Amino acid sequence: MNIRPVLLVLGLFSGLVAMSANGDGGNVAIAQAWYAALQNADVSRLDAMLAPDAEIVLEDIGFTQDRAEFLASMPEWRDAIADGGIAWRMDAEAADGFAAIACYRFTGNSVLAREVFSMRAGLIARSVQRKIADDCDGF
Repeated sequence: MNIRPVLLVLGLFSGLVAMSANGDGGNVAIAQAWYAALQNADVSRLDAMLAPDAEIVLEDIGFTQDRAEFLASMPEWRDAIADGGIAWRMDAEAADGFAAIACYRFTGNSVLAREVFSMRAGLIARSVQRKIADDCDGF
């Protein structure tokens, strides 16, 4: 038996485990799940992703929601995003969080935002959203 392929597979696997442990790569999966749940206003999925003391900060309007307030706003959000959609891309990654650029398309308008997520124990502890454009042209 040739041990080289086994060592190669073990090396790749340990690299993937290290990436997940460091937050690298795992952030993309978290962002994908977050934006999918947000697109569908899926309260149970969003609830499972948020730390108990999570804060959602809408910086450009000076508004902060705690976890309960954010989840309670989902029926209104569902109506707002119903005929629109969310597109996003990763902007930066770190061991304790990540940043994404998100395009929110609503009926009649769109908004481009940069969102910075702070993570704790695999949960979103804080999200700070700042509008960067009144439209998503070129996104």
